Amino acid sequence: MIRFFTAHPTASNLLMFLLLVLGLLGGPQLLRETFPGKDPTRVEITVPYPGARPEDVETAICERIENALDAVADLDTQTCEAREGLARAVARMHENSDFQVFVADVKSQIEVITDFPDRAETPRIKPLGLTDFVASVSITGPTERTDLKDYAEDVRIRMLRWGGVPIVDIKGFSSRELRVGLNADALRKFGLSVSDVARAMQAASLDLPSGTLKTRDETLLVRVVEERQTADALASLIIRSASNGGQVRLGELAEITERFAFDDDRITLNGKLAAVL
Repeated sequence: MIRFFTAHPTASNLLMFLLLVLGLLGGPQLLRETFPGKDPTRVEITVPYPGARPEDVETAICERIENALDAVADLDTQTCEAREGLARAVARMHENSDFQVFVADVKSQIEVITDFPDRAETPRIKPLGLTDFVASVSITGPTERTDLKDYAEDVRIRMLRWGGVPIVDIKGFSSRELRVGLNADALRKFGLSVSDVARAMQAASLDLPSGTLKTRDETLLVRVVEERQTADALASLIIRSASNGGQVRLGELAEITERFAFDDDRITLNGKLAAVL
């Protein structure tokens, strides 16, 4: 072949030209990814169980989900995490199986579970791994962690409204909590104990389903939404009331502060507190 192209330089030039043309035509069709995609293999099942302890979530929710997933074809592994008020299970599919069929199988097995507790909400089922990581953006500015988290949430909402970005996660913060520091002198003044305050808070700050209301055309879910999610809202909670109209509110008995569950779960950038989106 070398002898042929040496004797016929026109043919070798034509072949080289043909290869260049094919390269130019095929170049734009080549798959180029900074982070190569991976076919999804996992399905997440979450079941809210408001007010339940992790032990109750384990026995009432997780065990039933695990038994149901045992019947799913192409199931590789499964895990179930019991948290306070929530069960989160993840089912992983065997490789080279049909993911759409796997998702449908998981959904059908979970939907036939009929012995969840009455207070448990409808299971939420969604595939995992359908999005790819694009970039991380660090935000600094406010020195208070709560203010920085609020600002990061505002940026996150604006990014989602802008379009083109389906998911934005915020890192650098643990779960937000309201801490109630009771004043012993105030408790003695009003004749209250710590357990009295705890019971009143538990009874008056609720976010629970309370049944359904059926009409001719639709079924409505009735829900009590009275959960206090800010320090001011919690401070206005009535702990005790009298027949003459007198009321004792939580703000008169305690100092209520907003903070995060873990102080060491934080990110810094150039020595400044940061949020990462």
